[in-house]
Amino acid sequence: MSQRWIVIGLGLAAFWIAFFHRVAPGTIANELQSAFAVSGAALGALAATYFKHWWAGCWIVLRAAAPIR
Repeated sequence: MSQRWIVIGLGLAAFWIAFFHRVAPGTIANELQSAFAVSGAALGALAATYFKHWWAGCWIVLRAAAPIR
């Protein structure tokens, strides 16, 4: 397997994990709100932090793939 496919596979795996983490809080929002006694705005702010992790992952994948090109 070439390095290109390994890098693409790692990038796709990171994207899938990040996507799951962004969607997961929305599916159990009511339970999280009652368990932690927070408002919807606070829960939304917590879920929004996952977007920043996605950009960091993209930057890492692009920097890792640069020498391969």
